[in-house]
Amino acid sequence: MATGEIGAYVQGELTGDELETALAEAWNELKSDPTVMNQLGLDGETASTITFQVHEPGGFVAEGILITIGVAWAGAAIWDGTKKLGDVVIARVRARHGDDAVRNLPTDEFGAAPEETEKPAGTED
Repeated sequence: MATGEIGAYVQGELTGDELETALAEAWNELKSDPTVMNQLGLDGETASTITFQVHEPGGFVAEGILITIGVAWAGAAIWDGTKKLGDVVIARVRARHGDDAVRNLPTDEFGAAPEETEKPAGTED
């Protein structure tokens, strides 16, 4: 099974488990839309194997708890649509659960995300 990371976010109104469920529900709706499948460059067989994982590594930024969202699929190990898939599915989750369901990492005036202010034990560089 191939995997990719959609990105890092700040936990919003949905917990990690709730967000994982919301992502799966959104994907179940979206994967039956041929326009979406075409935009993502996916066929039905690959689309049916896609799953999402929400990881809560325990890091913090001033705005809250960091989470990462990953995706896994069967088939080709290389697929450049991971980020686009994330954008489409997260937009659907926000449409259903509100804009604060999951929040983007804040950026500074140069577009850079902040450093974590605290790291879990055993994860120092």
